[in-house]
Amino acid sequence: MSAPVRSSVPGMDMPVLSELDLPARVSMFPQTLAWKLLLAAALLALAVLVLLKYRKYVRERWRRQAMALAADAKEGARSGAWFELIKRVSLVHTARERLAALDDRSLLEQLAALDEPARKAMLDGHHRRQDKLPEGVNDAVARAFAQWLEGLPDVR
Repeated sequence: MSAPVRSSVPGMDMPVLSELDLPARVSMFPQTLAWKLLLAAALLALAVLVLLKYRKYVRERWRRQAMALAADAKEGARSGAWFELIKRVSLVHTARERLAALDDRSLLEQLAALDEPARKAMLDGHHRRQDKLPEGVNDAVARAFAQWLEGLPDVR
């Protein structure tokens, strides 16, 4: 030990303290093989989960694009735009030759939730110069299209 440190206050002299030896640092990484295997399994499971979510995201891209186009068609309220969108979505699941053979009425039959007055208004307005749909009919077509789109299977 060294000499005590002198203080200006009498009786308060303190000896110099020696440094304590600290224990060696402990690693935060697991030391046994079992913990390492558990960590590897957890990382593998996380990677598989991320891959599955990404694949689902890619498979449903067409559905998100169709919903964006449906919002545009609803804003325009034209029957021609709705028919075009229904045909584009049908092409994802139906062969082009089979789709070309369908007429307008059978194309609209895919929208099962569409009521008969809205179906008639769509057919009457299609292939006309003024194919603007009334607001109620346009909303009904948008709802029926969204319901039909949600019921379609994913594309692989």
